[in-house]
Amino acid sequence: MRITPETVLKGYFKGSATVGTTAITETTAASGLSTTGATFTASLGFTSTAYYSTLCYTSGANAGIYRIRSDAGTAITTNAKAFPYTPVAGDKAKSVNMRQGICNLQTDTTYGLWIDNATTAATNYWTVNCLEINLTAPAGEEYAIFSFTGDQFITANSGRTTT
Repeated sequence: MRITPETVLKGYFKGSATVGTTAITETTAASGLSTTGATFTASLGFTSTAYYSTLCYTSGANAGIYRIRSDAGTAITTNAKAFPYTPVAGDKAKSVNMRQGICNLQTDTTYGLWIDNATTAATNYWTVNCLEINLTAPAGEEYAIFSFTGDQFITANSGRTTT
């Protein structure tokens, strides 16, 4: 099947660019807890690209609610829009370096078969239109539904943006 800008794909998030990877990291809220940010007990597995990353709580009062991250950190998060409830220590969350709408993503460097969540999407990325992100799926089954933007198919653009 030929991939075109109209082709809708489902990509699974992995935590590495190479074969034998793990799933994305789920970690626990610990301090600095507010509706607009939190510090987690461990790294979320990547360095966020401000306004291109998504955070979703998987437990607690905000479970299942998604927010765009405005920070560029690994464990200290700031969100562009507040969560409705202040998280408490022990609430769990997952984060990916992708957002709904037009965004950037990296694929693995070996086969290009999954979304590489460990590598920043700030350089050497694909531009896509993300239709859905599911971080509430069980570990290893988190995914995004997306299509490549039209400019990825223009010969002069070489299909991939490198900065």
